[in-house]
Amino acid sequence: MANPVKLQNRLSSDVAEGNVATSVMQASSVKHAARIRSCRGRGAGSWLQAIPSAPKFVLKFSEFRVAAFLRLGIPLPYSQIVTKCDCSRSFDEHGYHLLTCKFGGGPVWQHNTIVSTRAKCLDGVNIPHQVELRNRYTDSDNRLDITTYDPTGHLTKDLDISLTHPHSCDTVQSAAKISGYAAELREKCKMTKYGQQQSIAGSDTTCIPLVVEHFGFWGPMTEDYLDKISKISKDANGKNSETADFRDRWRKQLSVVVQSCNSRVIFGKLSKLSKCNFDDFLYDKYVQHFVH
Repeated sequence: MANPVKLQNRLSSDVAEGNVATSVMQASSVKHAARIRSCRGRGAGSWLQAIPSAPKFVLKFSEFRVAAFLRLGIPLPYSQIVTKCDCSRSFDEHGYHLLTCKFGGGPVWQHNTIVSTRAKCLDGVNIPHQVELRNRYTDSDNRLDITTYDPTGHLTKDLDISLTHPHSCDTVQSAAKISGYAAELREKCKMTKYGQQQSIAGSDTTCIPLVVEHFGFWGPMTEDYLDKISKISKDANGKNSETADFRDRWRKQLSVVVQSCNSRVIFGKLSKLSKCNFDDFLYDKYVQHFVH
């Protein structure tokens, strides 16, 4: 009798799901449970599978250290050199405030970097697009992150890109129970927002929110959009490329970018506040956790 199709894959998946359920049950807090579920989600661990064959797949040593601390839920040891943000709020030990505080422009820079990466993804499949096109809706001057066009030059889709964190006070309780809750909630809010606005005269467009959580989990609409554009991807010779290969490359590149941005936002904030080489300090703590 022939072997059942993908039996090993199904069995491995069942074991992994069981391990996640056990880890969530044993989590010391709802924040740790939310982190585990977010790190288990689609795209969240792709940076760990990326082969550093090109700069876009590379994390610097300092970036990898921070990414490891965040993913494993290990407290970032900055409390020994700085305790308060320049917005006057106290820091939490796991870096939530560092990633989301608007003082210093960290979240804006991270958002713009991810927008740029998404735009390069569209370049890879020759989809014409424009970044931050204003006045797409009659009752709002919001700048949509990316507007795409069809081959005839007509507007087709608006892409609204955003990051969210499962440790937000509005989402953490549900995020501890439902994987990707923060991303899906943000997608729904975006759809409601733009669904209530009227498009400019003559435009035929659809707004698609592309949301990623700071731990790397992609919202379902992000996954669906990447699947769609991967089906029209072409290689350097103009031939249709393997859909799975395209999706895998971009999944890993986007995952690496998110983790790199997380680390650089944290380093930027702490370097400004502490006026010391936080990288050297963090390296000592990294060695204590992972070597000894």
